[in-house]
Amino acid sequence: MHTPSRNGGRYGRTAAAVAGLTAILDVYTPDEVRDRLRRATPEHRKIIVPVLLTELKQREEDVKYDWRTCDRDACDGLPHEGMNRRHARPSQIPPIGDWLIWMLRAGRGFGKTRCGSETAKAWAGYNPNLPNVESMPGSRGAIVAPTFADARDTCIEGESGLLSVLPPSAVKTWNRSMGELILTNETRIKCFSAEEPERLRGPQFHWGWCDELAAWTRPEAWDQLMFGLRLGSQPKVVVTTTPKPTKLVRDLDSRETVHVTHGSTFENAANLAPAALDELRRRYEGTRLGEQELFAKILTDTPGALWTADVLSGSRVAEAARVNRRILAVDPADGDEKGDGYGVTVASLGEDGHGYIEINEEWHNSVDQMAAATIELAHDTGCGVIVVEKNHGGKWIPALLRKYDPKMKIDDVWAADGKTTRAEPISAFFANRDDFPATAHLVGYHPELEDQLTNYTGKPGEKSPDRLDSMVWALTYLMLSQRKERPKLVCV
Repeated sequence: MHTPSRNGGRYGRTAAAVAGLTAILDVYTPDEVRDRLRRATPEHRKIIVPVLLTELKQREEDVKYDWRTCDRDACDGLPHEGMNRRHARPSQIPPIGDWLIWMLRAGRGFGKTRCGSETAKAWAGYNPNLPNVESMPGSRGAIVAPTFADARDTCIEGESGLLSVLPPSAVKTWNRSMGELILTNETRIKCFSAEEPERLRGPQFHWGWCDELAAWTRPEAWDQLMFGLRLGSQPKVVVTTTPKPTKLVRDLDSRETVHVTHGSTFENAANLAPAALDELRRRYEGTRLGEQELFAKILTDTPGALWTADVLSGSRVAEAARVNRRILAVDPADGDEKGDGYGVTVASLGEDGHGYIEINEEWHNSVDQMAAATIELAHDTGCGVIVVEKNHGGKWIPALLRKYDPKMKIDDVWAADGKTTRAEPISAFFANRDDFPATAHLVGYHPELEDQLTNYTGKPGEKSPDRLDSMVWALTYLMLSQRKERPKLVCV
């Protein structure tokens, strides 16, 4: 080992000298480095050891934040021979080719957020080993999510967000109230809400990351982002989403210029909690909703269904209008504790005369637990009336509800007509046409309810969906109960 001089010499403190010293980590094995340190004098070690330790710490950080894939065709991303750390699966690597949009359409738990973060990190200039991605240090990027909180809490601060994959040394400032991340190479990343597409007017970007595109309530946010992608020679967008059959998702999925990667929840099974996987399989495997949420399939409409995905998408709003009245409707589980479940809907009638579905759930409680939970939900949401179908609930549900709140107004409704007859006029309220806009709306997304709506045809022998029934009761009560020509609905 060469002797360092007091005035800098071979191993002085200049950048070139430090580079020369740290190069021994590349030339010699760890044992050889240790042997040379043992043979150095104490004075020499005082100079050499701090430099090497600093370099080793930096290399450990680089390895920790280095997202790459191995050369195995099928890999679960866990450490193995030739790759001593967790790494990307082949399906998580950006595609080869001259693409503008990469849509990663995958099931829950696939690792979509990590893909989005790592791709954004590579565009920002901090992931040189990620293939098929142009490094753009000093670039401007946009992260657009269903809400500003989603962009901030998931895409930036989440467990797989940008701050978790960027080396701490790469972060210059993070302003969470403004949603702006500035990196040390002057890359600027801004968070946007799809609920406010107008905020995307004006800014320009080199690249964008669109998270959960299928859950955007204002699809025009996509157009505004596209208008703003005009910096650099080749702007790029990565889309990470669990699919819903929205017009925008179906349109992108069908374009030849969009590279689509499909993936299921179970591809990432090695990195997910076994208990969580078992629960997902128990509840959703083999169901239409499971095909969408777990296997990322875009569901098509059922022929003859009273609702279609386009109708529901057209009626969807981010929030209800100013409320005139709010109620809670319960569809009992055949009057006993062994039924499929209790459908529960909180709906409101706005000052505009429109009906709004705010909450829709399915409960599997005992009847006493259901009664207590119903009263609690009615209080929490400010419902003035609880509507109960009398055919199946008889007198025992109102009696139990009054046990927990004797003053709550409870209306028992009798189903004199069949379910299809009751549902048909309600489905018409959702239709959105230029001359007759929708007067019934879903507030946000209700995947389980929407699955029931787009599959219900009313054919003889078809299973009665509880979520749908409670929604129909709620809107019938709010929107038809004051009309002269109303379905045969009797309040007793």
